[in-house]
Amino acid sequence: MHAIKLKRNQAGLFKKTIMLIAVASLTLTAWAGDFQKDFERANQQYDLGKFNEAEAFYNSIIDAGHFSPELFYNLGNTEFRLNKSGAAILNYERALALSPNNPEARANLIFVRAQTGAKIAPEDWRDRIVASLDVNIYCWAAACSAWIIIFALAIILLKSRPNNLAPWLVAICSVAFLSYAIFAVYHFEQNSSLGIVISKSAEARFAPVDNSTLVAALPEGSRVWVLERRGPWIYCMLPDNSRAWISSDAVERVRLHAS
Repeated sequence: MHAIKLKRNQAGLFKKTIMLIAVASLTLTAWAGDFQKDFERANQQYDLGKFNEAEAFYNSIIDAGHFSPELFYNLGNTEFRLNKSGAAILNYERALALSPNNPEARANLIFVRAQTGAKIAPEDWRDRIVASLDVNIYCWAAACSAWIIIFALAIILLKSRPNNLAPWLVAICSVAFLSYAIFAVYHFEQNSSLGIVISKSAEARFAPVDNSTLVAALPEGSRVWVLERRGPWIYCMLPDNSRAWISSDAVERVRLHAS
């Protein structure tokens, strides 16, 4: 009797688990469906030339924590139509942060930058050696390389023929690839502080006060790296590698985090 009762309890628990999974799946599907509907409505408003309405729909999706390259790309196009070039550049940058090989976003970014005269730092050796791939690809590559190293070392330690060089070559190549993947992830994380000037012109000052010495005037769309925040001011590294204070209202970070 006790054994039968236990089996019934287990069966009930299994059914409840399946029901919870089903409810969660349906909820997530409905949630994604709502975002898709809002995205389609925004696209419709854009096609009708109602750019303010389209902007509101796109931003509501972002405020809800739903990000995609297509969303940021379309919002960038909308901001450009509204003569908000800094915001357009910001959203093209966000689209490229999620999809580095997006040719349309890159072409539009270059075009709008040329119009605003945005200042950006010259490409350095780190940008040249790190391929434009999604950071998740490098994370997976690092994990796979680590496992290959472990298996290669296990074969080396357990092998019966000590003169076999194949496991050593595999281990060495995997270590090199792991090092490259870790460097790429670190490089992407360093760029997580990247910000874009969204105001028509941002005044970079020597100290965080309005009457401080002017260091530079940055056109909209210029790139800066946020180092510190102090009240209504942020301390930034400018495109020429100098450092100065800029009003926090004038800059937005490229990287967003879902709430």
